[in-house]
Amino acid sequence: MRQKKAFTLLELLIVLALMLFILMLSVGQLHFCKRGYARSELDGLYQACLYMQRHAMLVGKTCCVDLGIESNHYTCKGQQHQLAQGVSFGAPPGVKGPPSSPKKMLTKVCTFKNNCISCSKDGVISAGTVYIIDAQGSLYALTASVAPYSYLRKYRYAGKWQLIE
Repeated sequence: MRQKKAFTLLELLIVLALMLFILMLSVGQLHFCKRGYARSELDGLYQACLYMQRHAMLVGKTCCVDLGIESNHYTCKGQQHQLAQGVSFGAPPGVKGPPSSPKKMLTKVCTFKNNCISCSKDGVISAGTVYIIDAQGSLYALTASVAPYSYLRKYRYAGKWQLIE
């Protein structure tokens, strides 16, 4: 008898199971990537603020990063940056803040005066906090402290506020 070369049902099922396993792993990676959007936007805002701080010191006048809270964008030196889809300025209910001393429920998305992170000519950044959230509920905060020398801090909320280095 002559044997035909073909795949058995068992071999086809094993290949199908491996393909489904790989697909399952990739879907998990997509969720991880989407979670990274909010962190990326936080980092972008952080860098824009540092740039404006140095620019203000260089030109010798106050400069600011304007936060378009309702339209989910910020403007730095005339250039507008729209937050990624699924990322917005906001905070879920039931979270306490500010991150450095979380005692009160968050009621405002931004505590910077006039939704503007202002940088004076001597390098001082106005005090305040702005919150960024994504569609998966990941919450981040950018804060500027009240201190003689200003510095920005980034936080992530995971049941409690954690400082991001």
